Amino acid sequence: MGLGSHSRANPLVFVAVFFMFLLMTGTWDLLFNRHEGTAAPSNGDDRPHSGTQTTSQRISDLDAEPLSYEDPETVKPPPPPPPPTPKYTALLVENDPAHVPNIVPIMMHFITVIGPDWPISFVTDWANYSAWEAPPVFRRAVDANQIIVKFLPPETTFPSHESVSAFLVGTWLWEQFQSYARVLMFQVDSIVCANAAHRLDDFLEWDLIGAPIKPGMGFGYNGGLSLRNPSMLLEIARDLEARVAKDPAVAGEVQYEDQWFYHKVKERGGKVPEAEIAGKFSVETMYFEKPLGYHQVQKFQHAHQEDIDMYCPEVAMILKGSHFSVITSSTASLSESITEYRRLHGRTYTQKTDYYGPNDEKHGEALEINHYWMTLFLDDKLFLAPIGDKPQRVLDLGTGTGIWAIDFADEFPSAEVIGVDVSPTQPTWVPPNCKFQIDDIEQLPWTWPAEHFDLIHIRNLEGCVTDWPALYVEALANLKPGVGYIEIKEFGIDLKSQAIPELDDDHVFKRWGRLFFEAFDRLGKTAKQHRDHGIKKNLEAAGFVDIVEKKWPVPIGPWAKDPMLKEVGACLLEFLDQGLEGFGTFLAKEVMGWEYAEIVVFMAEMRKALKDSKLQPRIDLHLVYARKPEKVKEETPAPTA
Repeated sequence: MGLGSHSRANPLVFVAVFFMFLLMTGTWDLLFNRHEGTAAPSNGDDRPHSGTQTTSQRISDLDAEPLSYEDPETVKPPPPPPPPTPKYTALLVENDPAHVPNIVPIMMHFITVIGPDWPISFVTDWANYSAWEAPPVFRRAVDANQIIVKFLPPETTFPSHESVSAFLVGTWLWEQFQSYARVLMFQVDSIVCANAAHRLDDFLEWDLIGAPIKPGMGFGYNGGLSLRNPSMLLEIARDLEARVAKDPAVAGEVQYEDQWFYHKVKERGGKVPEAEIAGKFSVETMYFEKPLGYHQVQKFQHAHQEDIDMYCPEVAMILKGSHFSVITSSTASLSESITEYRRLHGRTYTQKTDYYGPNDEKHGEALEINHYWMTLFLDDKLFLAPIGDKPQRVLDLGTGTGIWAIDFADEFPSAEVIGVDVSPTQPTWVPPNCKFQIDDIEQLPWTWPAEHFDLIHIRNLEGCVTDWPALYVEALANLKPGVGYIEIKEFGIDLKSQAIPELDDDHVFKRWGRLFFEAFDRLGKTAKQHRDHGIKKNLEAAGFVDIVEKKWPVPIGPWAKDPMLKEVGACLLEFLDQGLEGFGTFLAKEVMGWEYAEIVVFMAEMRKALKDSKLQPRIDLHLVYARKPEKVKEETPAPTA
């Protein structure tokens, strides 16, 4: 082979040289080391080494933590980090969830609308919660930290409205939530609207905001759907606690927790908005268009219900909601004829065509004023019948807004109170010993057990009942023998003048009386029972004994000199001013056939006369109570031919 020709290298030489290189540099172990799961010795020094490291030293560093050869499918990922503590929470307090059928749908809706930044804190009773068969969707929400369950202190109960307010102004609740920037308090008779343009974030600057309370019904904001600064409320609650420790009578300054907190937040310089801004957040007694949410909307916003339903159809979810009690009916289910209202000249009425009273917000407010003045006139007494200190069962016929039944239940926790009316206009937040039923009391016989009640109460039903004697006989059968009482309160339809004993027949008061008496006669409803001792005579005929009859003149307007009568008169004037158009329009238009223009002129004349202090208008208040005897006399059978 000559020098100019190419020669081929022997590959074995290259292989030998390569392996010799590996042995000399120590990289053989790097390529072929098999880890058996034991760590190489470590000196415990994690600091970087200075100077030059050999390859063996570098391998030792790599082996300090053994590599795992487990099946990748069996390797458990590290646990997720705990969720960050939220800045905000939505707070629902309900001591017995099993008795509130809409509680879970309401919570799920709030979760959806207010979003993940506002998890729900659900505060409840441990024993009741443990016995509650919560729906799966609720359990899933708890597992996902969308609902955080907290338990009330042991033996916490809510037997009355006062006890609820006392709990909410106490320190315990706000100590649980002082770390949050804001708390959205809601009840199951409140709702937030998916169509709302506003969000909770739009209202975070305020220390307290809720539905504005209508003047005359209170002040500040309603707490049923309200945004609160918990740290400020805790300071206020601690201050109250300290003052009560020195003087227990201080606790009496709290009647309604929401109005009390409003006053105290303002007193401390906290930020509270004007009503126009608060109305964008929530609506209850005052109407504002398209707020973020509503509270007790069915009770107070009848006139706007159609618009509300279109904007916020979710309000239907709160129809059967309740707070601390459940509205039920043992006598009849709610039929469309009851819940579907008639509309006449902007007012709503029941489908019961022979009942003249409206059932809208305006009339409800008037009835609450009527309850106030009548209770004030009776020296803050709800009744005068001598039923003792611990009545067990009480029936309120024609309960209206339910205010008398609620107040009675608050005053007598031992009593089970039932209020009955043809319209479902009662509130959902009621004491646990108070329930409402929708029924027609003229449908006899009643379905309650015989000899069941300690007291049957009737107020302002003149002109509403066709057969009073038959109703009294039915009431007698439902009262306990020997101890059961009936009490009736009615004020006369005849309006009078203290200054002018005999008014002319053409005076508006006289024409008002003739309109009512004739209209009721056409309806077949007597309105003259209060005349000539008619109530007493009907009770005697039914079999009652120990009948007590009282009659008082009551001023209309603040013309009386006595301070109590002056306040009573002012409230009675307000009641008539708000109420006369509602029931007067129905009787004049629907029963008597007047033109609406005539009614407007007549009502204006009535208002002018009612406000004439020189005339000194007044009415007569009649109160009669009677006892069921131990043994009821058997009726003498009619002779037979």
